[in-house]
Amino acid sequence: MATARGDGSAPSSATSTAVPTPRQRDPPIFSAASSQDIEDWLTTYERVSTYNRWDDATKLANVVFYLEDLARTWFENHETEFVTWTGFRDRLRELFGKPILRKANATRTLSMRYQRPGESYPAYIEDVLALCNRSDPNMSEQDKITNITKGIAEEAFQYLLLKDPPSVAAVIDACRTLQDKRNTRLLQASSSSPSIFSAPDVDVLKSMIRELVREELFNMTLRSPEAANDTPPVHAESPSSRTIQTLIQEEVASANLSYICTSTFSFAVTSS
Repeated sequence: MATARGDGSAPSSATSTAVPTPRQRDPPIFSAASSQDIEDWLTTYERVSTYNRWDDATKLANVVFYLEDLARTWFENHETEFVTWTGFRDRLRELFGKPILRKANATRTLSMRYQRPGESYPAYIEDVLALCNRSDPNMSEQDKITNITKGIAEEAFQYLLLKDPPSVAAVIDACRTLQDKRNTRLLQASSSSPSIFSAPDVDVLKSMIRELVREELFNMTLRSPEAANDTPPVHAESPSSRTIQTLIQEEVASANLSYICTSTFSFAVTSS
């Protein structure tokens, strides 16, 4: 039975629970290094601020913790001059923006951009589009398509030649379809064929190679007068073992070495 509270009110039947607060995100550090782009950093800072629910006053109060080196020194030297977030942002752009240099760097990078080994089509295309926007915000669809196709992987290039997509969106859809077909094909191939390098097969192969090496070394001793009366070991040959033995013979011959073998197949190697 619930007891009455001292103030005469009825006891609470429900326990209040704290509402979990989303974990705060941290924007990247800006140091004004030549490799950093101020517009990219500002865009990310604004996006993180929105997630963290920072208003303009909080943005300005927190920004010092995400500045380093030259950018931090500049902020501390002029901190009293920054009254609003907008004023600080505009001053930051004026000093570190360098729009002409930004455009030149993007144009140069775009001219050399190609799809890297292992890079997916979406990752490549989105990076090219970002460079296009930096190089020329008003770039036409056809120029964007040209920049995408000039560095894309050969199989995708041939596929796009057949499809002749009229827009960037069509290029993305075509490459997504091609990526899905590749993934499906690779998945089917890997599930339908056993692994060539399974552990038991490797052990068998090692044993075969050891036996073939011993036999080849013994055969070399038969070509010397000292081993004329020796008997070679018995070895059941197969087409695959003969192929491996041929390779071993070629490697031994190309090494230009002479072997002195004992009856137990231990040997010393000396340069001839």
